[in-house]
Amino acid sequence: MDIPIDIPPGLNSDDTTYAAAPAWADGSHVRFRLGKPQVCGGWEGLTSDPLTGVCRSVLAWTDNNSATLNIAFGTHSNLQLWQGGGLYDITPFGPVTALAADPLSVTNGSAVMTVAQAAHGLATGAQVAIAGGSAVGRVTPNGTFPIAVVNADSYTVTLPVPAAVSKTLGANPFSVVVGSPLVTVAETGHNLASGTSVSFSGAAAVGGIAPNGSFPVTVVDADTYRFSFTANATSTATGGGSAVVATVPASGGGSKVVVTPQQLLPEGPRDGTGTSGYGTGAYGVGGWGQPSTADYFPRTWSLAAWGQKLLASPRNGGLYEWSNVTSQAAVAVTAAPVRITQMLVAPQRQVFALGCSQENGLWNPLCLRHSGVGDETQWATDASSSSTAREYVLPGGGRIVGGRVLGRYLLVWTTQSLFLGTYVGQIGQVWRFDKVGDKCGLIGPNAAAVLGSAAFWISPDRQFHSYSAGGAVTPVACPIRADFAQNLAASQADKIVASTIAEFSEVRWDYPDTRDGYEVSGTWRWRRTGRTPGPGIGASRSTAWSRRGRRWSTRDRRRIRSG
Repeated sequence: MDIPIDIPPGLNSDDTTYAAAPAWADGSHVRFRLGKPQVCGGWEGLTSDPLTGVCRSVLAWTDNNSATLNIAFGTHSNLQLWQGGGLYDITPFGPVTALAADPLSVTNGSAVMTVAQAAHGLATGAQVAIAGGSAVGRVTPNGTFPIAVVNADSYTVTLPVPAAVSKTLGANPFSVVVGSPLVTVAETGHNLASGTSVSFSGAAAVGGIAPNGSFPVTVVDADTYRFSFTANATSTATGGGSAVVATVPASGGGSKVVVTPQQLLPEGPRDGTGTSGYGTGAYGVGGWGQPSTADYFPRTWSLAAWGQKLLASPRNGGLYEWSNVTSQAAVAVTAAPVRITQMLVAPQRQVFALGCSQENGLWNPLCLRHSGVGDETQWATDASSSSTAREYVLPGGGRIVGGRVLGRYLLVWTTQSLFLGTYVGQIGQVWRFDKVGDKCGLIGPNAAAVLGSAAFWISPDRQFHSYSAGGAVTPVACPIRADFAQNLAASQADKIVASTIAEFSEVRWDYPDTRDGYEVSGTWRWRRTGRTPGPGIGASRSTAWSRRGRRWSTRDRRRIRSG
């Protein structure tokens, strides 16, 4: 007689075939739907032109006017775009480099400015874009210039006008008020910043004081500034004579000077090591027999739509913006942090830099910053100007790995913990970040995905987790986890990419299988089958795991695919 066999959906390879019966022990290119296995759909080529480099990130979006489909691809070497059947290279110039404080120096009467940039690696004739600098010698240093190399740590550029370190002011430039130490200085087009120390000499007495000396100034407008003298004026007067010389510093530029070489962003690492120590890093880098002191990661990208524009950030690089013109490359957002682990856009129209350099320029792996509301170029945290840009440092150890948007919330993972970001919307506190899980960090920046109201991810111990806002972090039971844990190319875990297929309520992880080398070659799929309710995975009949066993060739990895 025929006996019906009801085999639960999903694979189970952690137990033996006898201990796990009845169960599906193995499979490839199969998903479970309505409790039954079915073959997964195939692949369709988007274009016959292969990408340049190995693809790490993909983002599809449409523009505001014609609803044209754009698909951006971040590879280990390039940023490329598919639009209207064509493939375009929009790789930006770079990398953006933040210089040490006050890196610029000039000579009175000369248009040549010296830039201090340690180990710049540039050649004479190369062009650099300088941004974020305050005036030096009354000359604004921002712009694009060809350079002349001085040595390995400095070069010179020629400014449009010569520097005026010392300048004789117009007749009677000082104004004072009786009983006040404030001295107002008239200097047309002074080009100074508040806080600049200006030295005055040759001044005749005005209002009972002779305001010679060096003083920090406060800018009033483009033609006026003031300083506080050491004594009060005895009368209200204007004067100082016709021989007042005002001397400004010949070096400076401030603490926010960044430079961007006007050459394509160099190719990033194709492979990583996942950590520091012996046997890690690039060949020939560092002392013989000495451990590396830095982590080495493959170049991954974080991509996001900003209206019809594209925002892109290579791991440990800056922020770039592409304005939806295929003939133009992406350009650097120079006000943004110059070193970012991962970037994302919040529903409140703010750009987040996760694991980034602080506003003071120092790198902090637990720092996160966001732009002002609706302005991807506003990153200064000056509360007095009603700026909504802010900076936060998460508590605990480790480093920020990545983040995702979950409804109106943000999820931020470190190597150890999960934090929930809640929008507060006050000038004093724009966002709040609370730890909602520990020992559940993220294995790689792209190893998390959001399906419906829940996030799913893999932690560094190769455990699967899920989280819904208002709930708790839940370990995900996976009856084929042992196979994944044993065959993951651990040093390349940063290449893991999580994604979702809404039609099947499915989460998938593409990962590098050590049996095939260092590139992505295997896929794990989890889906909720709908047979019974509940969040459990694997052991519950409402969920199912499957995998894809086919190994991709190098040509496959470089060709644009969808599935």
